[in-house]
Amino acid sequence: MITIQYLTIFMMFSLKSLSRLVTDEAFQGFVVGVVTIIASAAATIGSNAKIHKKANLKLSREFRELKLREIRTELNLAIDHDYGSKIVAKIYAEYKLLGGNSYMTEKVKQYIENETVRGGLDED
Repeated sequence: MITIQYLTIFMMFSLKSLSRLVTDEAFQGFVVGVVTIIASAAATIGSNAKIHKKANLKLSREFRELKLREIRTELNLAIDHDYGSKIVAKIYAEYKLLGGNSYMTEKVKQYIENETVRGGLDED
């Protein structure tokens, strides 16, 4: 992708070459004006692209945090309402993929250990 700096340098060299070919000063002024407008428009587009990229990164981060909160809540509900170790493990896997913390790791381990102990007692 051509950057704004390269585009501006190219336009300046083109302007010098064109001014050597064209001797009419009015036309040279017109060409200089057009090149200046194009260069400033290109610079504006480049700066807007940077702004949009930063905004998209921020929104992406916020969306990931929102999704993580949603999964954490779902995981807490699954544990509190005793949905079973398979469902809790599935939700927990998704939670870890999103970058979940170790607090829920301990809670899930305790739940699965208790579930295993209860499962063993129920079979007797």
